[in-house]
Amino acid sequence: MRSLLLLTLLLTVPVDENPMLLTSGKEVIQKQKDIDKGFLSEQTEGTMILTSARGKETIRQFDYYIYEETPTQGSKSLMKVLFPADLRGVGLLGHQNKERDDDQWLYLPAVGKTKRIVGGSKKGRFIGSDFTYEDLSPRNIEDYSYKLIKTEPCLDTICYVIESLPVNIKSQYSKSIAWIRNDNFQTIKLDLYDNKGVHIKTSFFEDYTLLLNQYWRSRKVIMKDLKKKRRTTLVFKNIKLKAGLTDSKFSKTALER
Repeated sequence: MRSLLLLTLLLTVPVDENPMLLTSGKEVIQKQKDIDKGFLSEQTEGTMILTSARGKETIRQFDYYIYEETPTQGSKSLMKVLFPADLRGVGLLGHQNKERDDDQWLYLPAVGKTKRIVGGSKKGRFIGSDFTYEDLSPRNIEDYSYKLIKTEPCLDTICYVIESLPVNIKSQYSKSIAWIRNDNFQTIKLDLYDNKGVHIKTSFFEDYTLLLNQYWRSRKVIMKDLKKKRRTTLVFKNIKLKAGLTDSKFSKTALER
């Protein structure tokens, strides 16, 4: 998912056999973005597993679509819930904007209404998960400042540890800290801090797969709520890039179908 963070959050990057360490946080984030260009559109099937503090699991299923940003407009995303029956048809549409705040709309078929998600509403949890609407909103690089805190060993390589601070937007998070591999620029971990500076959530990005011999996709994303001791796991399958989607797929009319 790409607007995760989140889900802006699913990165695609080819492997560099002889990587050179970059020297600033902005360089790392820009490299991560630039190396992702060219997938055009994406569609995938997803399962969402909500796990309570007591270990009880609740399952959701959904389809997810992404439209790559262009020089003139931001990226777009659409999530449509398939299961359970009482949530079937619930949809979340996101439009990234280059010159103003991003737009999000939530469609609720039970009442036949589409609601725009704004302001404090972006702190709300999407269909009861640990992902807020802000987590699922595309991220504009220029809305944040970046600091390379350090590099350190991680897994079988070296990771950049990057701090991001919101500067042009209102956010429920005072900062985030990402661990990004230096060989293929995959994000493997993301810590989120509330506006009091308390570490409240951590995301893990796992099970990466290489598609079209060029793009990496994480097939498993785990969001842990450290305060409530619960987590939400997203599992993706049948990921298709260059999927032939058009801009019309990401309209409010399509959201309400």
